[in-house]
Amino acid sequence: MAGVRGEDGGRVVNGTSRQIRAQLLSPFIHQKLGTFVASENAADLTALRDLIEAGKLAPAIDRTYPLTEAAPAIRHLLDGQARGKIVISVPPSSIQSPDPGSTP
Repeated sequence: MAGVRGEDGGRVVNGTSRQIRAQLLSPFIHQKLGTFVASENAADLTALRDLIEAGKLAPAIDRTYPLTEAAPAIRHLLDGQARGKIVISVPPSSIQSPDPGSTP
């Protein structure tokens, strides 16, 4: 089993809580849970870019939902039905440019 996503940045263990929970849970379930630390380097990132640009690598997209259906999209994800990324499309007309001189 692989758990891949951003850490929660917990105050106690500073982002390692998922790894600790996996180690504690592993003896009690059929799946083997472990940890690893990914380290990227320029050569790997260049190779990935080349594969993407050549059309040989693409994200696994389960479904695309319009912004108006964001709630069902999240429900689909939380129900564990997604078998890839869930995409929420935002129509260009709803994207507003920031006012010049404003701060985010």
